[in-house]
Amino acid sequence: METALKNILLDQLNCRDCWGKDIILETPFNPPRGWACNDDRSQVKILVVSLNPGHPLTEEIERFKNKQETVLDEDDLQLLMDFATNVYKSYSSRYGGSSVFHNKLRSYIQEALINCGIIDRHNLNSWNKYVWLTDAFKCSTVNESGPNIPTYFMNHCINKHLIKELNYFNPKAIIAMGKRAYNELMKTKWERRTVYFRHPANGGPRVDTPMFKNQLDKLLNIYKKTIHIVNFGNTRFGQSFLFSKVESELDNNDYSDKRI
Repeated sequence: METALKNILLDQLNCRDCWGKDIILETPFNPPRGWACNDDRSQVKILVVSLNPGHPLTEEIERFKNKQETVLDEDDLQLLMDFATNVYKSYSSRYGGSSVFHNKLRSYIQEALINCGIIDRHNLNSWNKYVWLTDAFKCSTVNESGPNIPTYFMNHCINKHLIKELNYFNPKAIIAMGKRAYNELMKTKWERRTVYFRHPANGGPRVDTPMFKNQLDKLLNIYKKTIHIVNFGNTRFGQSFLFSKVESELDNNDYSDKRI
C-alpha cells in the first residue's frame, strides 16, 4: 500500500470525533472501517460508496475486543481490509449476520464491470481487482437499518475522510449504494462521476430487471465519458492534460463550498 493511502486510512481508523454522541455503536468496540478490495489506484476503475458500516461481524468483534484504549496501526488496518475483502468475495455463515448485502453487492459490481467492458463472464472472480469499496460515514451506528446520521456528523466525516479517498483514487466512476450516500456525493464536485444504485439490502432490484439495467446504462455513460476525456488528453498533439482542476486535482477546499 502506498504511504499516502496508508496515512489516509490510518487517520480514519483512529478517528473518534463523533463518538460519545449516542449515534455511534461503541460497544462492542469496533473502529471506523469499511474499506475493501484493491488499494492499487493504477488498477481501480470504479469506486463504490455505501452509507456506513453495518454492525460488526463476529470475527471483527473478537479481533478488536481488547483494543479500545490502543492506537490502531498498519497491521490492524490490513487485517480489517483483508477481512472485509474476503467477506465480499465469499460470504460464510461463520461471519454471523446476514449475507444478503454482501452477496448482492458483489453481483451488482460484477455486472457493472462487465457492462463497462472491464471484465467478462469468464473472469468474474477478478472483480475485486478493479474496485475500491468504502463508506461515506466511517462508523457503525446504533441503528443499523436506515441510520439517521445527523448532517453535521456526515459533513464532518466526508470533508475530513471520504474526500481524501476520492482525491487519491480519482476513479473513472462512482457507484453510490443507496439514496443517502448518493445525495451526499451529489453535494461534492464528484457529482458528475456518480451514479445512484438502489441499496442491495433495501429494495435493490435483481440483476435481470429493467431497473437494474437502467442503473448499468447510467454508469456506462459516465464511465465512457471519463475514458474519452482521458484518451483525448493523452493523445491530442502528444500532450497530456487529463482534466481541468475541477475534475482531477481536487483538494479538500474544493469541496467545502459545496457541502451543506
